[in-house]
Amino acid sequence: MKENEAWLEYFQTIINETDEDSDKEISEVLRRSAEKEKIIYYFCEKGKDDSWIKEKSFGGKKDVLWLVRGKVRGEAVSAILRDVMEKTREELSDLIFLSYYRQIPYIEERLFRAVKNKEEIRNSYTESLCKKSGGIDREFISLISARKYEKRELFSRIYLGELPQSQMEISFEGRNSSKWKFSSGNLRFVRKVLETAKGERVLVVGREGEEQVMRGIATLGESVGNQITFNGYLKWKLTGNGRELLHYEEGRFHFSDEKQTEVMGLDALHLENEKDIKDTIYALKEQAHGTSAVFLDGKAFEDELDRLDRNNRLCRIKPVSISKSEYGEEEKKRFRELLIGLSAIDGALIADYQGNIHAIGAILDGESVVEADMARGARYNSLKNYVNWLVGCREYERNQCFAVIISEDGGIDVEIADTGGEKV
Repeated sequence: MKENEAWLEYFQTIINETDEDSDKEISEVLRRSAEKEKIIYYFCEKGKDDSWIKEKSFGGKKDVLWLVRGKVRGEAVSAILRDVMEKTREELSDLIFLSYYRQIPYIEERLFRAVKNKEEIRNSYTESLCKKSGGIDREFISLISARKYEKRELFSRIYLGELPQSQMEISFEGRNSSKWKFSSGNLRFVRKVLETAKGERVLVVGREGEEQVMRGIATLGESVGNQITFNGYLKWKLTGNGRELLHYEEGRFHFSDEKQTEVMGLDALHLENEKDIKDTIYALKEQAHGTSAVFLDGKAFEDELDRLDRNNRLCRIKPVSISKSEYGEEEKKRFRELLIGLSAIDGALIADYQGNIHAIGAILDGESVVEADMARGARYNSLKNYVNWLVGCREYERNQCFAVIISEDGGIDVEIADTGGEKV
């Protein structure tokens, strides 16, 4: 709380010292200051007339600051946070004053209700990113990636922008200019033309007014401008100057910020040895294929390990840990290699909250209690349902179980049971 008060005093001083008067001018001053301090500044505004915080003002100019403290990694995280804050602001009946955050008992419930639809937030960011990166239609690009040409999957690149004629190896011409439209109505021909953009060659797609058109074929490195790279059936990625912005695979868009491959969400469980568990998860991530693990504690751990073993739904092993502090570096490496081998078996790993693996190849059951996400695979949906079933039907504590799903591309999903859990 003292740290929050210090930040508020810092911004209050900035506002009081500025000569600007309009909302827009003051907001710009605050934005520059926030960027300097490595935090996101969203907006500030006057408290409502009926607000209980209205007497707390910044020199009479502003009453409320909406901030996210701490370093933010990547454009996707920043954009999503801004979207979350906007939705929260719309949902809340009063404005949150940072220093009093923990004194509002209902704020957490309403905050999460405001941002419940995670897919809506993801879609909003994906669309804005595609629009900024050459105005591409993400659905059309996915359609292209799904279409085969003479039974061949697509491995080609598109450059989004204009190039001088001197750089074009082939320029498209002809009286029928509609032939070269880059649109869903011309899907079959677009897919055929992409067969010419192999290796170092790209299909150049520019704009004529509101429409996109194919200009020709050029030789271009992967690090130049905005590009789309197709990597097989229903797989493509968008890059900007060589940096991956997002990729599409298994019916889902994935953002390429650093946090995508970090373990996120465990802080909600307040685990005593969170670091040990993260070490175990990162070791699992080192294998070349997707895998999953369920972490259980207390009565949930004892009961489920026995129940699944009794019904021949797992293979018990002598507990294995890679995270004990007394292990040397060589021993840690050996145990990590062992863990990678264990995770190669079909089924989930069962671990305790100290990072010890107790069973492999677990087949997880449980009555359906949550709606499936058909865009995700069976592994993800099975584990999400399992932890929700443990809490909603078996009545274990929410903090006694969570699941980790690691996809083939190294992405990490941490699934914690919802507080509710009505059957579907």
